[in-house]
Amino acid sequence: MSSEDHKVSKISSDAIFAVKPISPLKFILAFTVCFVLIFLDLRTGFSNSYRGYTQDFLNPVFKLIELPFITLEKIKARYKDKTALIKELEDKDQKIFQLEITNNQIKEVQGRNKELGLLWDSTLNESVDYLLAKKVQISGTSFRPLLVLENLNSVEPALGAAVISKHGITGRISSKGSFNVEVMLVQDPRSFIPVKTSNTNNHAIVQGSGLERDGKLINIKKTANIEKGEELITSGIGGAFPFGYRVGIISEIHDSADNEYLEVKVDFSSDPLVIDFFLVNKEKIKDN
Repeated sequence: MSSEDHKVSKISSDAIFAVKPISPLKFILAFTVCFVLIFLDLRTGFSNSYRGYTQDFLNPVFKLIELPFITLEKIKARYKDKTALIKELEDKDQKIFQLEITNNQIKEVQGRNKELGLLWDSTLNESVDYLLAKKVQISGTSFRPLLVLENLNSVEPALGAAVISKHGITGRISSKGSFNVEVMLVQDPRSFIPVKTSNTNNHAIVQGSGLERDGKLINIKKTANIEKGEELITSGIGGAFPFGYRVGIISEIHDSADNEYLEVKVDFSSDPLVIDFFLVNKEKIKDN
């Protein structure tokens, strides 16, 4: 920097920078040139000839300058659109989820209504009064299962009263409390049900072997005429169960050489694990 561009303070040695003012001659010359150009442009309009070329040059420059701002705005708009779309999809997914829950509830209600309808239809021609009971749980062990029912009526059933489902005989009341009753299931090894075969009309006794296990017909001699697939219904003998209800079907018949009786397996009709409602006789039909 030349010495003409700054001065040194006399108080301190720091430089004091200052711009040298333009000379009067240069100012008058610049003013005159500008005035002449403006006057000529006003008279002749020569600048119009070059203004289009100027725009051709400046427009790309302006667009290049604006490009980052335009890009940023587009990114912001796309982000907003994407966010709004995601929010809309989430709202729709939530509505679909709520509809699925509602449909499942409706299906459950329809299934229960159908179950109750079949249950009541199976007892329309019966003279026995029944109580409607809802399953609470299955307790005990698999070899001694107990079905716990909630008594939905004010009348308590009697001990030993039969319990049926839409599929047939489920068991009988073994214990009762103020609000719940216990049912000894047909699958219980302590359960013995007098039955007869639907085709060959043979009388027999069905004994349980445990939950989710086949039962068996006991003391069936080899001379008995029974068939695989025959349906077993309650015979009403002994008065423990009403006559004519399904108990199961004969699933297997084995004739062992070292046994004087046939080994007959029974597939029970009523599965308490998949049923929610049952009918209970108000009174025990008859003491054994």
